[in-house]
Order: sequence, then structure tokens, then C-alpha cells
Amino acid sequence: MLEAGRFCTWNGLITANKLFSGTNCYFHRLCRAVLQVAQQEAQRAVFVAERVKQERQQKILQAEGEAEAIKMISFLTK
Repeated sequence: MLEAGRFCTWNGLITANKLFSGTNCYFHRLCRAVLQVAQQEAQRAVFVAERVKQERQQKILQAEGEAEAIKMISFLTK
């Protein structure tokens, strides 16, 4: 089997560039698609992490508000 980038000196054989050009094109497209998917997954992970951070902050604020309400109610009922 021929290695990519090597040329055959025998006149009857197709050069390696011609032999592998279609394969390289296919793998280039495949590689590009894989990289796009990886980039999208990374962006999604950032989005999910930000959403979790915001939900955490929301729960903290809600708990602080409820604690303040309980303090007010207990003060008013004394």
C-alpha cells in the first residue's frame, strides 16, 4: 500500500497524490465536521455551566428573601 505523500517511480502506477486526493478530501470534510461538533459541544457546556450558575444564584437570593420574611414575621408576632 502507498503512503500519503510518496510518489511511485513506476510509470504504470497512479501517483500517491492522485490516489489519496479523494480520501484526503473526505477526511478533511470529516475532520472539519468533527471539529464543528466539538466546538458546538464546548459552547453548549459553557451555556449549561452559566445556566447552572444563574440557577444557583437565584436559589441563594430566594433563600435569603425567605429568611428575611421569616425574620419579619417572627418580629411582628412577638
